[in-house]
Amino acid sequence: MAGIVFVLALLAESVVATGIGLTRQESAATIARGLHAHEGRMIAIACISIVYAVAFAVYLWKLYVLLRGDPARPNDLSMPFDAAHR
Repeated sequence: MAGIVFVLALLAESVVATGIGLTRQESAATIARGLHAHEGRMIAIACISIVYAVAFAVYLWKLYVLLRGDPARPNDLSMPFDAAHR
């Protein structure tokens, strides 16, 4: 689940981070509105970045727990190695 949240947040950040679409020929009022919209966009990108940073950390932790396994139960991946080296 955390991996899916990470990918969705990364895609959302890419969509939000598209250009503001202003040129030098625009009026001062249009440029000011565009820069204000860009400021809001940067805040949104920062918030989305926090979401995907946390989701990535949770994903890594769950992967670690999955690969570490239960110490009381033998690891299925190590059994062929142990059998081959006896």
